[in-house]
Amino acid sequence: MYYILQNRLDADNFVTTFWSDEKHRTLADRLYELIETLDGAYDSHRKSFEMGGYVLIFPDYADYKKDIAKIEEYYKINPSLYEYRDIIGEGRQPDGKKYREDLYLLSSDDSLVFIYPGEQKGGE
Repeated sequence: MYYILQNRLDADNFVTTFWSDEKHRTLADRLYELIETLDGAYDSHRKSFEMGGYVLIFPDYADYKKDIAKIEEYYKINPSLYEYRDIIGEGRQPDGKKYREDLYLLSSDDSLVFIYPGEQKGGE
């Protein structure tokens, strides 16, 4: 399962439900930064079929692995052609996960940002 966040209202609802505690502050701050960029450039009232893009959040690595191939196929994304890939914050978050952020440009005015915990390997 994943969550599609398109604007500030979606981000507020997600953060209130899942990331409202202090241990997720870095993740919530980064999410708001991404959403503010999209809302500022493309308007917060855009529809899913309009330009601008959105953020997809995967709660855990298993969900990411389960769904990412069909998302890549649907949007015709080559997984090695990301615009950037980064770790959010300074490594592991207090919940023990190392969250990653990937940006894919679908066109000159449309993008997808994936936020997901990286694979957890023993002792990593």
